[in-house]
Amino acid sequence: TGPRTAAPPSAPATTATPSPAGIDDAQIEKLLAGYIGPLARIIIARARKSSSGREEFLRTIAAAIDNEAHRAAFLRAASDLGKSGCAAAGRC
Repeated sequence: TGPRTAAPPSAPATTATPSPAGIDDAQIEKLLAGYIGPLARIIIARARKSSSGREEFLRTIAAAIDNEAHRAAFLRAASDLGKSGCAAAGRC
């Protein structure tokens, strides 16, 4: 057998990707999936491409939650995620 080569540059990164909201995509996906299921990943990917800031991103993905009370609860929880994430990163 020959020497092993490194993964191609297109291989997915193992580090977390921050969303425009400054929240790790895995955290926000887990939170959103609790309300809408596996479509959360698709909703987040689309919102990530079309949102320019934190509020727009969170409101865009929250719109996927039909129940108004659940949507409000999601926004509160997502806001808390962002606060702890940005404080830890020193960019609130």
